[in-house]
Amino acid sequence: MPAARCQRRYSKAQVIALDSSRKMLQEAARQQSWLRPFGRVCADAELLPFADGSIDLIVSNLMLQWCNPDAVFAEFRRVLAPHGLLSFSAFGPDTLRELRAAWKQVDSHSHVHQFIDMHDLGDALVRGGFAAPVLDVERFTYPAVSQCAQGGRGLEGHRRAQCNPPRARQRPHRVAKVRCDAGSL
Repeated sequence: MPAARCQRRYSKAQVIALDSSRKMLQEAARQQSWLRPFGRVCADAELLPFADGSIDLIVSNLMLQWCNPDAVFAEFRRVLAPHGLLSFSAFGPDTLRELRAAWKQVDSHSHVHQFIDMHDLGDALVRGGFAAPVLDVERFTYPAVSQCAQGGRGLEGHRRAQCNPPRARQRPHRVAKVRCDAGSL
């Protein structure tokens, strides 16, 4: 959920868009309204510039494949308030498998990013201090390549040069929601 949508949905909340790319934050600024502005912070998800227990809701969209999930989840846990909620989406190992198979017919080089398995993310959540995370898989398929490419437009974002991620839309798309309760997690 982009920051502008979060601000509309939670109009009384202080919404903060966080990204390691100033370009992405500039794009976010163009999407905000003057009636409901939101903060923008350029920072690394593995070292969040927020106080312990100061965040009620974290929404992370398609970010984990560019980071160390153990470090990110530990930081998310640190900044989440008691009863806070973490909701994230990530690509799965079947994402772009057809494209991966097509490239194997051309050469033995890796042309398509390998995405983290949902079970490994669940294990990382537990290592990060979350108990009983709930993860789910949603699969998206497209009847035509053009629809697939259009669905993922801009997917490569600012990290394309670093990781050479694919441009096409995800398949499957994982969604996880983790609730923090007071006391033990």
